Amino acid sequence: MYSLKVNRIPFSTTPRDLRQFFNHHLELYFEQHPQYHIGDVHIPRDERTKRIFGYAFVRFCSRAVAVEAEVRTDDKRLFSNGNYSNVSVHRAEFPPR
Repeated sequence: MYSLKVNRIPFSTTPRDLRQFFNHHLELYFEQHPQYHIGDVHIPRDERTKRIFGYAFVRFCSRAVAVEAEVRTDDKRLFSNGNYSNVSVHRAEFPPR
């Protein structure tokens, strides 16, 4: 799985919002490559307040899809419950274990 970090998301964003956002921007790509899809979506929250931190991780089953998603969605407008933000999308870098 290949992860993208999505920064500057509205605080009302849900995993469903992010799936719709990426499916919308990758609709033609997914039609041409039906074997690819979005893996999972994780929105970290503060344990005490349950408020999101303003970023999320979206995983894809293929590096090619993750690269395409990064190109097609960076600096695009994400709507969530009447709020919007131009999101910043980058490959997530995780330290080696």
